[in-house]
Amino acid sequence: MKRGAALIAFAALGALAACGAKKTEQHAEAQTPTCPPMPARDYVWIPGATFTMGADAALPEEAPAREVTVGAEWRHPEGPKTGIAGRDRDPVVQVGYDDALAYARWKGKALPDEAQWELAAATGGARRDVPVDANGKPTANYYQGVFPVRDLGTDGFKSRAPVACFPADKHGVHDLIGNVWEWTASAIDPDRNVIKGGSFLCAANYCARYRAAARQFQERSLGTDHVGIRLIDTARPPPPDEKPQEG
Repeated sequence: MKRGAALIAFAALGALAACGAKKTEQHAEAQTPTCPPMPARDYVWIPGATFTMGADAALPEEAPAREVTVGAEWRHPEGPKTGIAGRDRDPVVQVGYDDALAYARWKGKALPDEAQWELAAATGGARRDVPVDANGKPTANYYQGVFPVRDLGTDGFKSRAPVACFPADKHGVHDLIGNVWEWTASAIDPDRNVIKGGSFLCAANYCARYRAAARQFQERSLGTDHVGIRLIDTARPPPPDEKPQEG
């Protein structure tokens, strides 16, 4: 009897457990939310504005909290109230990769790939560290001071500089290093390309990519005020004293 009672009790517990599982499943099914239909629009418009970017009392890389204004494009490089009149010597910025490539093709030129760009900079005499001359004077537009809290402006500029304000390199090329990054034709993945040269925002404590060997990756669709373009002419014949190598 005792054994039979134990078996009956066990069976009853099993039945109760099965009943409880069924109720739990029904309860879970009843609580599953119903999502609304997919929205018809793929994009929404976010208007430009001034807002506080970052935070002081959070993770270190988020500081400092600073006021930032967004709403710029190439016709208004610093926002809606700015223009390009009288700024013919400013480097072209706020241009994404596809637009830069389209412009190069329209002009019958090309964007340099990473190796072509670095060859020009490295053999043109670019410093392997900080771009200064023998007397410590900046030879390019970069950020002197502690980024982003204090730009000393030792090079004479605290933003972009007009083109060719600094001496040309050994090849006669201006501004390969500093001022604004430059798009290259070299892709790093389906969405990003290599940019070279550093910019006016590169500081020793932050970026330090004002060197020929340095490289950065940029989303192709993202045009900013510190990324520009440089074209090369692959169809132009070499100078008379530069004979093509045979082999």
